[in-house]
Amino acid sequence: MKDSNILLVTIDSLRPDQIINSNISSTPCIDSLGDTGCIFTQAVSNGPNTTASFPSILTGSHSLSYGPYGVLDVDESPFLARILKKESYSTVGYHSNPFLGNEQNYHVGFQYFNDLMDGSSSVTTVKDRIERRLTPDSFVYSLMRRAWHMFSMTTGTKSYARGDSITNGAIQWLESHQSSNPFFMWLHYMDVHYPFDPPKQIFNELPFERPSNRRVINLNGMMQERPEELTSEDVQELKRLYFAEARFADKQIGRLFDKVGELREPENIIIAVTADHGEELFDHGDLDHRPKMYAELLHIPMIYSPPLSSELIIERIMQLTSHLDLAPTIADFLQMECPDQWRGHSLKSILNGESRSTSRNNCIAELCHTSGLGGSVQPEKYVGAVLT
Repeated sequence: MKDSNILLVTIDSLRPDQIINSNISSTPCIDSLGDTGCIFTQAVSNGPNTTASFPSILTGSHSLSYGPYGVLDVDESPFLARILKKESYSTVGYHSNPFLGNEQNYHVGFQYFNDLMDGSSSVTTVKDRIERRLTPDSFVYSLMRRAWHMFSMTTGTKSYARGDSITNGAIQWLESHQSSNPFFMWLHYMDVHYPFDPPKQIFNELPFERPSNRRVINLNGMMQERPEELTSEDVQELKRLYFAEARFADKQIGRLFDKVGELREPENIIIAVTADHGEELFDHGDLDHRPKMYAELLHIPMIYSPPLSSELIIERIMQLTSHLDLAPTIADFLQMECPDQWRGHSLKSILNGESRSTSRNNCIAELCHTSGLGGSVQPEKYVGAVLT
C-alpha cells in the first residue's frame, strides 16, 4: 500500500450526534464508509475551533508547537503534505476557510492549493481582516457582524465556498491529472459552518420544509446578535438548517467518492473523514464554537476507509483517539517513517484488532478529563449523523 492514493475530507463544525432524530441521518454518503472502514466513536479534536485544531490535522502537532497561535512555522512545522510531496506524491488542497490560507502557511507542501471564495473575495478578505482586529464583545464588532450578515444573506455574497464548488474543483483536478504519481488530496467543506443557509433543493430529501428567506435571515441574525431572545421553536429551526447544511455537504462528498472510485482503483485509495471541531447548538448557552471545552465542541466524527486490499477489521471502535493520530496512521499505511515532531501514534494496530498501550490510554483519558471532556461523551447520545 506504499503508493496508495489518499483522500482527506474535513468538514467544519460537524458534530457526530444526530440533530433531528435517530431515524434520519444527515450524512448517508459518509455513513457508507462504515461498510468498508472503521469508525472511531470516541474521537477528540485538539481544540474547540479551527485555529486550535487544524495544526493537529495537517501537521500532526499541537497548535502552539511551531509558530505563534494561528500561524504555522514554514521551516519547523512537520507538514503532512510536504512529507508526502517528498515521497513523490501529487499534493492538492481545496478549501475556503480564512484561517487556513497562505497567510497562516497552510499552503506549504501543496503543489496545487486552491483557496476558493464564492462571491466577492475582496469584500470577504477586508471583512475577515477587520474582524480579527476587533474585540468580539465590542459594539463595533457586533455592528460589523450584523451589517455583514445582512449584506451576505441578501446579496448571496458568501464568506465561504459551498460544497458543490469544492467538489467541482476536486473533480476537475482528478479528471485532468495525468501523472502516474499517487495523490494526496485534502478537501475542507464549510457548509455546516454558520451562517446556516442551505440550498432549497436539499429539502426535497428531508422531512421538513425550508423556512422563507426572511425567516432564514432573521434566525441567523438573532443567533449572532440576540441569542437570548431565541425561542425553543427558533432553536429547533436553526438545528434543522444545520442538519440540512450537513446533508448538502454530504451529498457533495458523495459525488466526490463516486468520481474517485470511477477514475481510480478503489482498492488503492485511503479515505479519512473527520471534522475540525463540533458545534455547541445551545447545549451550554451558545450556538457556535466559542473557546469552551465541552464535549459538543471536542467530540468529532473520525472514519478511516483503508484500501480494500487490506485485511483491516471493519467495525466501530470505542477507544479514544485524536487528530494527532491521523498523520501517523496515514504514514503507517504507506510504510513511511513518522517524523519525531509528530505527537500522535498510528492507529493501524488498533484497526487490526490490537490495543494501544494502557499507559497512553490513561494519558488520553486524563487529558480529556482535565479539558472538561471526561465522562461527558456518552455513546448512547453520540451515535448520530456520521455514526449510524
